[in-house]
Amino acid sequence: MKKQTLILLAIASILTACHKDDTQQSNDKRLKQIITVAYSDNGYYTTGDVFTSNYIWEDSLCISEGQTILYNRDTITIGFYKIIKRNGRVEEVFNTDPATNNYHCTYSYDSEGRIESSVATRNDDVPITTTYTWNNGNVIKTHTEYYLFPNEKHEYDNYYTYDNKINPYKGSLLPTIKSISRNNLLEDVKKTEYDTTRMVYNYTYKGDYPVIEYFQTITSNPINSIIPTKSYIVYMDGTSANIPQFCTITVPQHPENADACGRLEMGGGKYEYGATVILSTCQCRPVRWSDGSTDNPHTVIARGDATYTVIYTDK
Repeated sequence: MKKQTLILLAIASILTACHKDDTQQSNDKRLKQIITVAYSDNGYYTTGDVFTSNYIWEDSLCISEGQTILYNRDTITIGFYKIIKRNGRVEEVFNTDPATNNYHCTYSYDSEGRIESSVATRNDDVPITTTYTWNNGNVIKTHTEYYLFPNEKHEYDNYYTYDNKINPYKGSLLPTIKSISRNNLLEDVKKTEYDTTRMVYNYTYKGDYPVIEYFQTITSNPINSIIPTKSYIVYMDGTSANIPQFCTITVPQHPENADACGRLEMGGGKYEYGATVILSTCQCRPVRWSDGSTDNPHTVIARGDATYTVIYTDK
């Protein structure tokens, strides 16, 4: 999950181009910024961390500020990525980053100019073939298959659903389900012979455009519904959502707590401004919090940095 989140962030910050072939989208709705805010802690980021990608324009391409782009008529190079275009369509993608094991993918198109299939390899190893099913401008299903051994075939299907709003990511240099489909992805259900995984996308809109996006991964075993990040989309005309502020709630450990019942005070951490926070301490002694409450657990609203200290009242 950590690796998947970071890969999504990296792709969004390096290889984004803006939707410009839809008559409803005008120049003032080109991407200006993607501000990604962390809502969980892991080894790579903590709650409240903010990652900002500012977008600049060269020709018809929209790239993250600070990235160097080299291109001629048919070849575009950005960092580790080399993208080959023919007749205005991406036909090959190379990624020379050692972490991707020399990823190489080729794309073929149907008579309507939509991706029909792709074949991906790493270090010229086992090819992974994916076929695409389309409806109303969106990819609604992909079928993927590969062989680990000559007689050992593996395959899985992904099913996709969408909203009816304008997709600001459409037209990305790197062909992904999100960048080649007309509308915004709501759900990606992956079904293998072993498991089913759901990636659920949620949005807040202003008119026909999303301004907040976040996803949750829900697997059959184990269940994981943590929201790792939210992306705040800012357009050239200033259309955006309010970027949240975070508060730090501190709950110091009472010096007698470990001796009393072996538990630490709970509820401290970073929270979005206005969030409901539940504080608790051990239930074996009467308590009063430094704000006067005698509730345990104690519910507070995060409206700024604050410290809540436990006071035992049985002494």
